[in-house]
Amino acid sequence: MQKQAALFALALSVFTASSAFAEDAWVKAATVEIRQDKGAIYPSVATAAKGTQVTVLQRDGHWVQVQTAGKTGWVFDGSLSSSKVNGDMNLMPGAAAQMSTGIASRGLQPGAESYVSSRGLSKAPLEHLIDLRKKIPPADWKTFIADVHR
Repeated sequence: MQKQAALFALALSVFTASSAFAEDAWVKAATVEIRQDKGAIYPSVATAAKGTQVTVLQRDGHWVQVQTAGKTGWVFDGSLSSSKVNGDMNLMPGAAAQMSTGIASRGLQPGAESYVSSRGLSKAPLEHLIDLRKKIPPADWKTFIADVHR
């Protein structure tokens, strides 16, 4: 009997902990790419428009794992809001919303763009870096990151 009670308490605590972490967030960027893994180099599994409600599953640095419309993936935290966001009204039928062109939304640290702008530097090297990162296969990128953090 004590063993069953202990198992029940353990199961209840695991269920409570996992459901307590889940939180709602809303897309605040015009659109956001929901990516297969943490990084702009990974393929998009879905796109969410401004105002879309997502469920936050976990956080890792500036990357947030979300679920919406049956799809699960990662987005940069700067594209989400903890407060409800209304979607933009589209006055032109068939017009697609454009993703923010901010460097941070594509995987670099948010401070990179402000640093470049505050010093009057060209964004071209950062754009070049982003293009280079996109050419590295995700498996190779993970290996590289793992080696750097050793």
